Amino acid sequence: MKRIKIVWTVVTLAVLVSMTMPNLIHAQTAAQRRAHAAASERLAEEAMGGIVDKIKVLVDDTPILSDETKADLAEKLLEAVRPIVQEVIERAAVGRLPSVDAVMDDAMTGLSEISSQLTSEAVAATQAAITAEAVAAAAAEEARIAAETPPPAPAAVIHVPSQVPTIMEAMLMARVGDSVKVAPGIYRERVVMAPGVALVSTELFGATINGKGRGTVVTMARNGSIDGFVITNGTIGVFTSDIGNDITRCRIVRNFMTGIITVRQLPQIQDNIIAFNGASGIQAWDVRSTATSVNHNSIAYNGNHGIAIGGSSEFIIENNLIAFNEKFGLKVLEGPDRIQVSANNFYRNLFQPNRPVPEGNYVFDPAFIAPRSGMNFNLDPGLCCQERSSSGENLGARLNY
Repeated sequence: MKRIKIVWTVVTLAVLVSMTMPNLIHAQTAAQRRAHAAASERLAEEAMGGIVDKIKVLVDDTPILSDETKADLAEKLLEAVRPIVQEVIERAAVGRLPSVDAVMDDAMTGLSEISSQLTSEAVAATQAAITAEAVAAAAAEEARIAAETPPPAPAAVIHVPSQVPTIMEAMLMARVGDSVKVAPGIYRERVVMAPGVALVSTELFGATINGKGRGTVVTMARNGSIDGFVITNGTIGVFTSDIGNDITRCRIVRNFMTGIITVRQLPQIQDNIIAFNGASGIQAWDVRSTATSVNHNSIAYNGNHGIAIGGSSEFIIENNLIAFNEKFGLKVLEGPDRIQVSANNFYRNLFQPNRPVPEGNYVFDPAFIAPRSGMNFNLDPGLCCQERSSSGENLGARLNY
């Protein structure tokens, strides 16, 4: 009888344990989920705090925007990045959350394309806000000043650094028709060009304008030109919105966002190397021109599109090498466009152009000699190329260095 009682007790305990264990495991799992959710929420708050500062710097560095427009742009970017942060955190396993820095880096990378598009739209909207009355008043003021101004002095040449130490000081001295010639060296400054001035590096790629990690490295004014420079280490390499500008024989590389942003008036963009920028190589918005074009450039290894076009744009893209960009070689955003695309090579971009490319364009390996190690985008004659431009020259930048 005693043995029967002991067996019965053991059986009873086993049954109780088997009934209790799932509840304990469930409670423990639920507690882990609650702890993970709380930790995820804290991580998201910390990451968003850091991202707010990054977006503020990004927006503050965007040219021509009013404070109100900057605040609106920052709010849109914050709204766009929140779900990206949440997605990054949700991918983590329970109990193995990433660091705050890792979440911020992944979120800012995911925000890159949206940021480029929203920034371009904000810049374009700001430009469009200039009314016809204001333009007419400016033209009338120019006419009055021209009538009252004596004939200009002969064009001057200002040498940097032998006459003045910085390019910006030379621009403050320069007048319409003058040239600023810059000797080889690294110039750590952000340059706002004077109207009608030619900015020339005395040696091809000998002079580097380094934007010190933020802002627009070169902002052009009407009827200006820039030739032969390395333009690097800014948020945007070159910004232009005025008529009569030329960007030629420059190496526009390693800027945080876009190589060249052009709004409203297309400059002549010719024989440039536009590469290794964080966003698109060239971004154009509401650009119209029949006298200028994007011609004979090597546009490669950019973090977004080779060329991105939005708004109502009309211009010519010809004889370019557009290769190895991380998204579209040519991205035409929504909106009417009249873009002539001919004799370009679209090779090994992550996506081909998002609209059909007309016949007369190519797909072939450009066989750059040493793009990463030496920034040498010349074509290896042993490997390339039978396809030529309409004038019988190699496609891409026609530079010997």
